[in-house]
Amino acid sequence: MATLRSVEIDDTHPGITYEGVWAEDRSLYQLNRGFTWGGSQHRAVGTASFTFPFFGTAVAVSGRSPAINEDGESATWRCLIDGEQIESRSPANRTQVNDFTLCIQQQLPPGRHVLSVEVEADEDTPFWLDRLSMMPLRNHTYDNPTVRVTPLDGGLQYPSGKWDRVEGGARFTSQAGASVLLGFNGTGVSWITEHLADQPPATSQGVYTIDDKPPVPFFISGLARGQPNMGHYMLFESEELRRGPHRLNVTYLGSSAPLVMDSILVRNGDIIVQNGASMPGISSASSPQRPRPNIAAIAGGVVGGVVALALFAMWHFILNKKRLRRGYDIEMSVKSFKSYPPPEFHAPHRTASTSSQPLSTPPTAAHSLNQSTGASIPPYHPAVELPAYEYGHVGEKARLVAEEAIESSREEFCNLQPPPPVYSPDQPVGLAQAPGFNRRPTALQVGHHSDSGVQFASNPDIEVLDLPPRYTLS
Repeated sequence: MATLRSVEIDDTHPGITYEGVWAEDRSLYQLNRGFTWGGSQHRAVGTASFTFPFFGTAVAVSGRSPAINEDGESATWRCLIDGEQIESRSPANRTQVNDFTLCIQQQLPPGRHVLSVEVEADEDTPFWLDRLSMMPLRNHTYDNPTVRVTPLDGGLQYPSGKWDRVEGGARFTSQAGASVLLGFNGTGVSWITEHLADQPPATSQGVYTIDDKPPVPFFISGLARGQPNMGHYMLFESEELRRGPHRLNVTYLGSSAPLVMDSILVRNGDIIVQNGASMPGISSASSPQRPRPNIAAIAGGVVGGVVALALFAMWHFILNKKRLRRGYDIEMSVKSFKSYPPPEFHAPHRTASTSSQPLSTPPTAAHSLNQSTGASIPPYHPAVELPAYEYGHVGEKARLVAEEAIESSREEFCNLQPPPPVYSPDQPVGLAQAPGFNRRPTALQVGHHSDSGVQFASNPDIEVLDLPPRYTLS
């Protein structure tokens, strides 16, 4: 569906024909409500008229409201369409306003029409013409028209923020970051706004950009309590552009007085636009074109990521296992060299016997050493003990070191020799202490003496165990 835009015609348009006394009035009358379109008006004094032929279905005449003198008199005017008079509007009070609607006619049959305005005025009560508004025909071409874009225009897009409606058709936003986009053909734009009551009065800020040009800031004044509402006014006007397609982007920065859009004027614009039509540099809001995802690339990326993650996990596991194995081997090696205290020697404990028969079991080497040294040798205990672990859990290096330590301990034990005898000149040397005595007795004989004399063994193969004599009290 297409949107038809109204055409705004300034008082300086060459299609307007003036008769009588007319003068171009460039006073902006900024102290009054409303604003002056195009920066000027045509002012009539005395008997005057103007005509304007057009192709359309509606027309309206606007200008500064006529002044009312002390007698309550003002200028008079008649508006005619194709020679037929239409209703005119008169101001309700003495306060003058700008952009006042003097007469309007709608629902005209499509085609060519002629607007005529006849004026009777004087110096005290002049008549002002500021602009003409016309609803054009869809199939007609107009020369350099200025078109009016309203908030419901099909060429507008509201990509962000919340925009609320105002009575009369305007829209406003108080949300910082809210924006509106307009794609247009033309040579420039003007933003028409108004003040709203019961809104924050402090000044806010906005920014607009056209195409890729640098952003242009603008300021939004608020309406303070008790301050009169000055009606519509121009918020900003762009520079002159090259005729062609352009893109307008307006953003509200906040953060007090709201941004109000009554309309946007496009100079040399299009009178008709398709709803949802795409704008330069921006895809259409109704049919956005989104790039299709590359499924093969996505699948390859996912598989590659999984493989890389698996390789990293495997490398981390092997590295930790090597570290744990190395620490375990070092710990076992240290434990294998743990020292133990040497074996203790205890005095022999023998049971006395009165039998003189040799023992049936010959003494061992350890027993002979016991006889010659007078010390008792405990059963064999290795100096190095292996921990209670299986070789499969102990490092190979630790196992070899442990076996060498056991063999060395065994050899040292077998080569153990008694300490050298201590000789005294006052003490007789016994058989067991005689130097050079290397024969080992093959039997043990117990002898019980009745006196305290020194006894010698007659057979070197028999070891004699002498018992002292028993004494009785006399």
